Parts: sequence; structure tokens; C-alpha cells
Amino acid sequence: MVVTLIAFQVVKLALRLLIATLKYVSNLRENVMLTLFNFIMWMPCGRAYLRKEQKKCQDDFWNRVKSKRQNTVEKLPAKGMPEDEIMKRIKQGS
Repeated sequence: MVVTLIAFQVVKLALRLLIATLKYVSNLRENVMLTLFNFIMWMPCGRAYLRKEQKKCQDDFWNRVKSKRQNTVEKLPAKGMPEDEIMKRIKQGS
């Protein structure tokens, strides 16, 4: 009886190990690609390339936003506008 319980536990653990191994192997391509990407991004040339691509995407985004919206303010002015002028601009729709 005890030997049967031990054998059952061993088979159960072996099946769990097999299932975990199959899951890992089924995602092996993704795991390898992710590891390569992380390694390349760890290298200085990879980080520089990523920064360049991020800058290009940000510039493209802002160019699209600016083309759709005129009179945008990118930096806050040193001195704010008075409340009545703000309300006048809001009513004008600009």
C-alpha cells in the first residue's frame, strides 16, 4: 500500500515536470527572441539605436498632433494670462 502511494506520487511529479517542460518548449522561440532582444538592448549600441527609434516615433507623433491642432503650447510661459483673456480665448475656440 505504501509503495503504491509513493509510486503514485512519483508518477504525479513526473507528469508535472513533463507538462512544465512542454510549456517551456512550446514558448521556446518567444523565450529565445526575448532573451536576444534584452541582450541587444543591454549593449550600448542597442540602447543608442532604441533611443534613436524612440525619438523618431516621438517626433512623428508630435508632427501628426501639430498638423491637426494649431496654436499648441509646448512650454508654459513664464507669466500666465489673466482670467478674462483665457475665458475670451475659450469662447473664441482657439
